Amino acid sequence: SDFLSIGIRDKKLKELQEFIENQFNKLSVTIMTNENGETSAIELTPALCEVVKDYEGKEVVLGIRPEDIHVDGPVAKKYAKATTEVECDVVELLGHELIIYGYINGQRVVVKTSATHEIQVHDKVNFTFDMAKVHFFDPETELRIKPAPKKRNTELEIETGAEEAEAEEAKAE
Repeated sequence: SDFLSIGIRDKKLKELQEFIENQFNKLSVTIMTNENGETSAIELTPALCEVVKDYEGKEVVLGIRPEDIHVDGPVAKKYAKATTEVECDVVELLGHELIIYGYINGQRVVVKTSATHEIQVHDKVNFTFDMAKVHFFDPETELRIKPAPKKRNTELEIETGAEEAEAEEAKAE
């Protein structure tokens, strides 16, 4: 009985893991900068540059959901430098959604977009990453790379505390 429940639990866990993997694009990328200090290929926002600054020249995993990669619209305009051309090898019409499959540097990428797009197999389409929705992961630990915690200004707190203490002393006198 215990063996059967472990087997079911393991099967459910494996199904959940496969579901999560199918819901999230994971691309191995190398953090590179050009002579101007700007990231090449897909340009990172200043906030993302801060997150991955310790990984320059190293490989990391970029994660983004299929619905956070855009073919057009305001996100494509806002992050125009986070665009790459992809040849579509599979296009599925699923009701109001169009699921587009392609490869970026030999790595599978899946995009969910509106069915109003007329995209066919072998079309070359510009995919734009919503950089506000991008996450980076360390390939060794598989943990998300998070920005360094912001330092608190303790001097300001000490000064404020000192001023309050002086004010209390003045009232007491």
